[in-house]
Amino acid sequence: MNKPVPPKRFPGWLRGLGWLAFSLLGLVTILVVARWLVMDSGHQATKRIVGSQRKKAVPQPQVAAVVPAATPRGMPLASVPHFGGVLVGDNEAWKEFSKKLDEITAFLRYKRTHREKVDGVWSFRAVLQNIGIEVPETMTEAEAAGEYLKQADRFSGLLAQWREAVAKGPLEKAADDKSDPNIWRFSWMASTVAGLLAMTGEAHLQAGDTANAWTDCQTLKNSDERVKELFPLDSYYGCSERMNYQLFRLAKSGVQSGAWTDEQLAELSSEAARASVLASAQRDAEQRKESITDYYMNFHEHEEQFGKDFLKTPSQFDQFVNQVKLKLITEQQIRDNMEVALFEKDQELSRFDPETGFYVRPTEEELADARGAKETPRMFDSFYFMIKGHGGDDQWTARHVIGQQSEYDQFRLAAALEIYQRQTGEYPDRLDAISGKFPNGAPLDIATGQPYLYQRNADGGYTLWGTGIDGKSEGGNEKTDVTWTHRPVKGK
Repeated sequence: MNKPVPPKRFPGWLRGLGWLAFSLLGLVTILVVARWLVMDSGHQATKRIVGSQRKKAVPQPQVAAVVPAATPRGMPLASVPHFGGVLVGDNEAWKEFSKKLDEITAFLRYKRTHREKVDGVWSFRAVLQNIGIEVPETMTEAEAAGEYLKQADRFSGLLAQWREAVAKGPLEKAADDKSDPNIWRFSWMASTVAGLLAMTGEAHLQAGDTANAWTDCQTLKNSDERVKELFPLDSYYGCSERMNYQLFRLAKSGVQSGAWTDEQLAELSSEAARASVLASAQRDAEQRKESITDYYMNFHEHEEQFGKDFLKTPSQFDQFVNQVKLKLITEQQIRDNMEVALFEKDQELSRFDPETGFYVRPTEEELADARGAKETPRMFDSFYFMIKGHGGDDQWTARHVIGQQSEYDQFRLAAALEIYQRQTGEYPDRLDAISGKFPNGAPLDIATGQPYLYQRNADGGYTLWGTGIDGKSEGGNEKTDVTWTHRPVKGK
């Protein structure tokens, strides 16, 4: 009888390898299914955010861009000492000029406190103290402003060149913003000079030299026009916005101090009437949308830089996980993130009525829907929406538009009130007393579509205010409303 033949067995090491391969296959299968589920969930979340919400969004208002009036042309800025070398790409000239900019920046960089303004006008006694200059008790505000101008005299040659250049010729730059990595130099240069002009202009006002203050005001206006020519879409550099801010700051101080003539007030009021913060924000949004599209459509070209930013976390484990996520990104994921980013940019201004430009506050139902929609993508923040972060203040842009437009509108109303006071000897009891000063009607509060609120104060001045984004008046409360308070000028 033959002995039974024992079954053949694979060597132990081979059986172990087989089990390992089987386990790895199972693990890969689980990961693939899990990833598919997350990807599908993330993609569905994208469609819910961009699809359902977009149908409810109020169309963006189409406000025409304001085109500055033509200015006589002559000497190009590139031929001017100091500035020319910067714009045509002369690095040695820039190194020398940047020392001057550093000096101006140090001169303007002082500790700001609430004591630096008195009745809305700068206190140059406080300004001198903050830049380290001893101020005698007997020094008046006018004398302090005069001393500040003496300190600023070392920049007078540079300011004279800038005034001549922006009054006579177009600005020129070495290259466009995409090919010249150093074009930010112009932004720093223009913004620094604008800050110096605004500060010396206010010092001229305090010193009683209205003529030179007006010259500074006109230089800022010319500078703003030149910047708009150089950067029609200005959101990246912010030059024009900073120019506008400094111009408005100086113009407002002239109204508060009663320095501008009726003709100057009328001219400044016309300039403010042409300013549309909403139109500017729309241009900014369109440029940012172009940048978003370019970034995501060419994502892999930026992947290395994105990886550096994405991996900025103190946790070594998070860095490892993020590296894995970055390698697993799919084209669908990139497209979905782009859709969400573009949609959110559209939503920033979607609450402004396209016909009137007034803000339309969301209903309670819309707020509830928005809150519900935001909770969905946050579930995937750690994986799916890894490129585009969610959360934050989605009303910031709307508040900015309302706040800044209200300031421009209130400036126009304050100019008309100042002219009324000069003609009658006092400010009116009601705001509609000056409605005839505006050919197209007095400006309305962009937050409500209603007239701005106004009251006479016991000191003979007045308070003018808008409600802000919530549409609720707090009686001119400076913390909650958009407020302009004017106190009577001493000696008037």
